[in-house]
Amino acid sequence: MKVIALLLVEIAKAMNVPVIGIVLNKVRGKKYELGIKEIENLTESKVIGIIPYDESVPESSRQMTPAILYKKSARCSSSFKKLAGHITETPLKETAFDRLRAKIGI
Repeated sequence: MKVIALLLVEIAKAMNVPVIGIVLNKVRGKKYELGIKEIENLTESKVIGIIPYDESVPESSRQMTPAILYKKSARCSSSFKKLAGHITETPLKETAFDRLRAKIGI
């Protein structure tokens, strides 16, 4: 993963394509995964989003439905919303109820 991310950033910079940031996908939070700071230092780019590993993503693919619509309470759904808010510069206003729903998986 780290080699691919670094290569993509280098290619983008070589082509004069601005890199607004890195999105980490399928993050499990395991000790063997690189940390955010390590990735930022390696790629010289800011991590702008973290999408956790979520079983609802392959399930939604089988149903041909976007994960964010397939299971709105999935952990990945709120992460996708936050990322979209960051990219469009319209931050997501997450309520306490949203956080509770995500935590208990409803």
